[in-house]
Amino acid sequence: MKKTFLLISGILITLLSFSQNFKNNPQDPKGMILITGGIYAVEIEPGRTRDVKVDDFWISNEISNKEFRKFYEYISNNPTDSITWVDFSKMESDKRTSDDQTIKPVVVKEAYKDISKKIIDLSVSNSIPNKENYFTDSKYDNYPVLGVTWHGARYYCIWRTNEENKNLKGQDIAFQMDYRLPTQYEWIHVPRVNTDYETELHEVNKGEKNELGLFNMNGNVAEWTSTSGNNDDTESKIVKGYSWKSDSSSRFTEQVSAEKATDYIGFRIVKSKLTK
Repeated sequence: MKKTFLLISGILITLLSFSQNFKNNPQDPKGMILITGGIYAVEIEPGRTRDVKVDDFWISNEISNKEFRKFYEYISNNPTDSITWVDFSKMESDKRTSDDQTIKPVVVKEAYKDISKKIIDLSVSNSIPNKENYFTDSKYDNYPVLGVTWHGARYYCIWRTNEENKNLKGQDIAFQMDYRLPTQYEWIHVPRVNTDYETELHEVNKGEKNELGLFNMNGNVAEWTSTSGNNDDTESKIVKGYSWKSDSSSRFTEQVSAEKATDYIGFRIVKSKLTK
């Protein structure tokens, strides 16, 4: 049976973004650091490793309360608007003839009012000890967002991509590559300072800084990745790193439900680097 794979509009936009029709190339993303990719060995079980290839990518510091609050306030103020994304984990078949079948990813469209309650738990984020109203008080603007679910982090990436590309529309500037969460292997690939983790929650641009200028790759908050867990719970996601709540019994890698909100997990975002 012949199968035709349909490129939906989101994929086409990504490809067209870098066509020769644009006079201006995409700019390097502000506030992000370029990580050079490579191939390195990772341990998949005790005594067994395999090579993993990571392409070049940009990575941010921890997403702050102020950055995430812009997203939260936008969807709260525009409940009937919607967010659209492509679920590549699900495929639809559209059989047109006996020998031709179109396979396409599922496009999901959700109203902001339907996602507003599953992106962040304010009862968690606003209960940080000695930091009353942590998410909403402007004096904590530059602290890492907490109480955010994996779904909230992913929706933030989609929303921020769409908003920035709206601003580029009509300016003869190429659309930007999508923001997204790092894979666990991308996260591991980022250089980190080999010191003990810090047990005090602080601003995203304070604390330990690695050789490239990224802060808190070894602490402050643990961080969501895009990688799913390997247990029976398909909704579990890999969380990497230590946090301000870590102690000697803490794990560097966790599997956490995508719907769970905690007072120690935040996130940073990445963007793939176009290779010429």
